[in-house]
Amino acid sequence: MSTRLIAIIPAAPHALHPLLGKTPLSFAAEAAREAGAVRVLAVLNGRNAAERAALAEAARRLGLESVVPDKPQGTAAAAASARAGLAGEEASDPPILPAVFPLLRPETLVELRTFHRKRRAGLTLLSAVVPDPRGFARVVRGEDGALRIIPENGADGAVLSLAEIATAAGLVRAGLVFDALRSGRKSAAAAGRDWQEAAAILCRRGERVEAFITPRPEEIVPLAVPADAARIRAALRDRVNLRLAQEGVTIIDPATAWIDIGVRIGRGAAVAPFCVIEGATTIGARTRIGPFCHLRDASIGDDVAVSASTVIEGAVLEDRVSIGPFARLRPGTTLRAGSHVGNFVEMKKTDFGPGAKAGHLSYLGDSRVGADVNIGAGTITCNYDGVRKNSTVIEAGAFIGSGSELVAPVRIGRGAYVAAGSVIVSDVPDEALAIARGRQAVKEGWARNRRERNEREKNRAGK
Repeated sequence: MSTRLIAIIPAAPHALHPLLGKTPLSFAAEAAREAGAVRVLAVLNGRNAAERAALAEAARRLGLESVVPDKPQGTAAAAASARAGLAGEEASDPPILPAVFPLLRPETLVELRTFHRKRRAGLTLLSAVVPDPRGFARVVRGEDGALRIIPENGADGAVLSLAEIATAAGLVRAGLVFDALRSGRKSAAAAGRDWQEAAAILCRRGERVEAFITPRPEEIVPLAVPADAARIRAALRDRVNLRLAQEGVTIIDPATAWIDIGVRIGRGAAVAPFCVIEGATTIGARTRIGPFCHLRDASIGDDVAVSASTVIEGAVLEDRVSIGPFARLRPGTTLRAGSHVGNFVEMKKTDFGPGAKAGHLSYLGDSRVGADVNIGAGTITCNYDGVRKNSTVIEAGAFIGSGSELVAPVRIGRGAYVAAGSVIVSDVPDEALAIARGRQAVKEGWARNRRERNEREKNRAGK
């Protein structure tokens, strides 16, 4: 028997269904490798060319070898399609790990393989004793030690009452089992044959068929319907939150914090309820994420305060930044150390300098803002002219008064002032004051006269 571990992963389109930032195919590949697999063969069980192409691309990105069967097949037959990839290693006992069990841990596969080799079995299926066995084939153990796999449809009441279920995962003695599958029925029904047929053929030949009862039945949740996906996500969420807690992160309400598996959070940080943190997000030490925040592919430094209902995507926050509530950072934005962004402020492709402040109700797009700049409430960078996006540069120490519109491309010089309510269309020199607003005119009694005129016109219309 070969000591090299070569895993086979039958993968249908649902193997690409996202689950907390990873796919079932990725989970299966990682579990196989962490269990010791030196090669992983993905059987691309797509129904058409587009599905097979998507599976092939996903397998390529994961560094898997791809096998494409002639048509979609059951798990066992799909695994047998990988036989060509095992040339020269027919004596191996590859684990068959369908990409439908994202919760399976590597240690379960190690225990399964140890059991399989100790019992010198030709086929060992992974089984579990569960409180609700509906939807699974049952494992029937005879008094003589013989084992049968009975599919649920057509099983009698005695079989249906059994709590031990057979999964589609297992280990096989490759040449032996694949020969059994090939010699099975050739009828139209053969496309549906699976492990129960392989087990029956091997038993008739006097080969040992076993089922290893996992000590962790909570891992046996197949991805088949949306309700299963919800259960799997909840279990993965609990794993992630437990890991973070063990690393010194405070998750205030683990039941409502959804954090992708790839997210990294520093010691002493805290995440409030109802947060969604996705993608390649990193969060530094002692940072506080307020409730109802949504972070995706964000890089957040140490000692940052993110207040409630803030959305950050593809942005960088350096150390000691404060932001929110109700702020939005779009991709390409960087908040430099010690800067502050307040409520209802949106930024896109903006480099916001150290110590700069934008407290309220502003939009900065395609901008470069220097150190210690103050952005007054209601400031807008008018960056889009209908054809192209244009840049605004605000040099260090400048002051932008409330209600200002900066029509790009434009530069506000170092230490310059822009008076409130201005529409700036030309560059402002260093240390200058720019005022760009219409002169105020006051007409005494105008409002009273207008109301009286309107009343007279209303009376005439009513006659």
